[in-house]
Amino acid sequence: MKTKPTIIACAVFLIAAFSLFVVFYQSHVRHMGMAQVHDHADIIASSLWTFEKSSPTAYLTLAAKANGYERILVRDDKGEMFLDISGPPPTRADEFLLAAHLIPIYQLTSNVEFEGQTIGSISAAWRCRAIYTHFYILFCVFLVLAGLWFFLKLVDANRTLESRVKDRTAELEAENRERKRTEEALRQATLVVESSPAMLFRWKAEEGWPVVLVSENVTQIGYTSEELLSGSIAFSSIVHPNDLARIGDEVQTYSASGVDHFQQEYRIITKDGRVRWVDDRTAIERDAEGRISHYQGIVVDITERKLAERALHESERKFRAVVENAQAIIFVLDKDGVFQLSEGQDLDKLGLRPGQVVGQSAIEIYAAIPSVLEGIRMALNGKTNHTINVFGNVVFDTVYSPYLDSDGQQNGVVGVAIDITERRRAEEALQASEARLRAVIDEAPFGAHTYELHDDDRLVFLGGNRSADRILGIDHSPLIGETLEKAFPGLASTAISESYRRIAVGGESLNTDHIIYEQGQIRGAFEIHAFQTGSNRMAVFFADITERKRAEEARRKYERMVSSTQDLMALVGRDGIYEAVSESVLLAHGRARGEILGRTVSEVMGETVFQEKIRTRLEQALSGQTVRFQDVFEYAGLGRRIMDVSYFPMFDEAGNIEGVVTNGRDIT
Repeated sequence: MKTKPTIIACAVFLIAAFSLFVVFYQSHVRHMGMAQVHDHADIIASSLWTFEKSSPTAYLTLAAKANGYERILVRDDKGEMFLDISGPPPTRADEFLLAAHLIPIYQLTSNVEFEGQTIGSISAAWRCRAIYTHFYILFCVFLVLAGLWFFLKLVDANRTLESRVKDRTAELEAENRERKRTEEALRQATLVVESSPAMLFRWKAEEGWPVVLVSENVTQIGYTSEELLSGSIAFSSIVHPNDLARIGDEVQTYSASGVDHFQQEYRIITKDGRVRWVDDRTAIERDAEGRISHYQGIVVDITERKLAERALHESERKFRAVVENAQAIIFVLDKDGVFQLSEGQDLDKLGLRPGQVVGQSAIEIYAAIPSVLEGIRMALNGKTNHTINVFGNVVFDTVYSPYLDSDGQQNGVVGVAIDITERRRAEEALQASEARLRAVIDEAPFGAHTYELHDDDRLVFLGGNRSADRILGIDHSPLIGETLEKAFPGLASTAISESYRRIAVGGESLNTDHIIYEQGQIRGAFEIHAFQTGSNRMAVFFADITERKRAEEARRKYERMVSSTQDLMALVGRDGIYEAVSESVLLAHGRARGEILGRTVSEVMGETVFQEKIRTRLEQALSGQTVRFQDVFEYAGLGRRIMDVSYFPMFDEAGNIEGVVTNGRDIT
């Protein structure tokens, strides 16, 4: 609460109230004065009638003194003076207030009546001393304001005190929280140190480096902190003897040269006798005179790093041996195409020695061989590529790759060139042989397609024989050079496309039947034999078996129609939900039709049975395969039965699989 505005508001209110009081009280006092004069008139009426002056004189003299009249005049009905009485003189205070016009003088007049007849008049000059009452009231107002001011000041002081207490309490709480955070941070730091491989030491700058502080995790080298702090084991005694003199000299050198922080690597011997490498980061501690008093160190076991460095050095040595003796050419170029490395036994095939071209520009040396320049350019642009480079009678298959530095930034090109001269000759001989074979295949009664898989995963059609033209009823010549998906769109959505790619790369083989449906009927069927013919190449032999497949399909439909009603038959949609079931299925499960239809196979057969015996086979049937197997099933209505189960894919009019027909026969 704001004290000043409140005091001002209260003062304005009280002054306004006081002003109203003065106005109304002044009027009230004057009215009371008139009433007294009337009373005086009534009292002296009989005396005025008889003109007896002694009694009214005494009375009015007393009244003038009691009421502070300045003068009282009594006249008869003819205006003649009957009595003229002077009141007591004013006091000094009254004189001051009269001079200041704070005490008004009122002329109070009243008729004197006797037995209902006016017999004269009385008038009094009255000093209205209501100002004293006003002063009292005003004093009370000031007292109220002063009391209110003191009260508000007390409230403000109390609130200020409460605020300060609250602020100080908050500060203390904040300090307490900060202290707790600091303590927790210290505890966490201690926990981190104790849980980390870094061991903390503080040694005296004395012979043997006595330990005065050590972290508890020193146990990782087999010693306890008590053993080191008690002096029973000197730190110098756990340093490897071959390193002790060296690190002692280094400490003396660093200390004498004014270096306050230094790093050392040396070996220590653990309590169980093992040798471990450590990295010691030491800070020198000085006293007030600047003399070295202690050493503070963070000691970290770096044995694994040392072993890794040793392994790396050994690996680099072996790599150098491999590179220098490789039956290939291994080279590294910088970003400008300048040789940084040139090694390998095959350099002599180019008339070069290892390292001979280091510092020379590959772009200038091989400016006349576009394939070399293109390979370097693509690698400098971040793309790994390989090219066939011909140097006279020698042919190299060269792989160019971006060379990345330790920050992952491209810093040049690394390449490997392998002599494929003999392979190239063999390929040419193979091509001649393939040409002869093609002549034979062209006359074969079966169709044949050949493909090549490019680096961008495009499977490109290379051609077909004359029997392929006849069987498929098309001319294959315009399709040469097109991808399989563009040349034969019908295969794009089948698994055959990916199978061909795997065959071209991995040398797998494929023997399968490819059936084409139209409006639910077999439009065409082919027996396919696919195999690899070379690197990223494959061939497909196919024969038209449409009539045979139609006969087989007709036979299967016939068999389904004449199946015994004792078999458990059902129709399962692509989503694995039962769409129709035979009565034998309901009896076997002991359920009503509504308890099976609309539910998934896993819900009806049970999740475990579904996962172990049904799921994979159902997926095979949904992919277009006919699946048959035998297994043991537990039925609520039949008990444990051995079932011969068949899954047949069901096709819609467009040839798409819309579900699976399942048939289970009890062969128990």
